[in-house]
Amino acid sequence: MTRSRSQVDLAALPPPGEARLLQSARPARVVPDIAGVGPLASDSELLATLLRQIASDMHVLAALQQDVRRVLDLVDDGRPARRLAPADRELLERLLPATGGLVGSEPFAVVDVLEEAATPAGAGLRVVLGPLDRWTPKRLGKLLARGAGIAVDGYRVERLGGSDRAGVLWRVVIVGP
Repeated sequence: MTRSRSQVDLAALPPPGEARLLQSARPARVVPDIAGVGPLASDSELLATLLRQIASDMHVLAALQQDVRRVLDLVDDGRPARRLAPADRELLERLLPATGGLVGSEPFAVVDVLEEAATPAGAGLRVVLGPLDRWTPKRLGKLLARGAGIAVDGYRVERLGGSDRAGVLWRVVIVGP
């Protein structure tokens, strides 16, 4: 039986999980065991199968990354673990990314963030906070104070030492992988 140059004899592959060099007229190459591909497969079939496996592995890696973030949230940089009330955690999970998207990692005062939320650029914050008349700088500042230093879904709010005319300065930073 003759094979075209673009086919590889997959029956001669090593057991699953192993790889070996195949000797042919071409330069040597490593061919892994690929489930679901017949004894003879073209390079394009091999490539398609490998790409499907890579896509599947990417989903697994994304799930692992979320697990690592949860562990980092619990460890919290070696500080004693502080717990947030579930309602605070849920709100901060949405608030910190929206605030970070608006001001980046620059220091901010709560009053400035609430003012910015009333502008078109602050639409994301309005979605998170709901009606802005429910929020005062003091109420939002107390929420940030409860969450200060605790990693929440890959973000952490930090209270900065100084304050300006508008009160305490805060900063949102990205933590974790």
